[in-house]
Amino acid sequence: MATPRRILVVHYSQTGQLTRISESFVKPFEAAGMEVDWLPVAPSKPYNFPWSAPRFFDAFPESVDRIPCELEPLEVKGDREYDLVILAYQVWFMNISIPMNSFLKLPEAAHILKGKPVVTLIGCRNMWVMAQEDMKQRLVAFGSNLVGNVALIDRTSNLVGLITVLGWMLKGKKEKLFGFMPASGVSEEDIAHCSEYGQTV
Repeated sequence: MATPRRILVVHYSQTGQLTRISESFVKPFEAAGMEVDWLPVAPSKPYNFPWSAPRFFDAFPESVDRIPCELEPLEVKGDREYDLVILAYQVWFMNISIPMNSFLKLPEAAHILKGKPVVTLIGCRNMWVMAQEDMKQRLVAFGSNLVGNVALIDRTSNLVGLITVLGWMLKGKKEKLFGFMPASGVSEEDIAHCSEYGQTV
């Protein structure tokens, strides 16, 4: 009997939205009988949600300068080999989020990603291209093969999105602001539709 294909999802989600996106994305893999392992990235000092204003703005220089934070030990399942690695990450201040950046600097990341086909999965407000260009360079250094990227974004205009995302990040309120502004973040329809991208992969 053939060994089923194995997929590893390396993920960090502060709000839980990206976790839901990832779960939607891998549904076709699970339906096809593939084994899906989850490897959460967990900062030793959690980035609580909603943010406090001081910590939100304090994360700016660390994000831009790519300064890592301390992480909890990774719960890697032995020396399992994977046919595909999915890197699900957020974009903070137009850069890879601090927790995922910290993961990429670990020796374990090089071991996990070396020579592997990788799909990157992004959930963000917008302006993810600079972070993805950085990610592409990191993957080249690991000898990985980037085979796809899926970016789900907040579809509102830039100005409206800036207002609503601050309400979500600092107050924890994703629903409509002031009774008329759209809900912040990736829409429920787009999260559900993400499984179709997984089917394509």
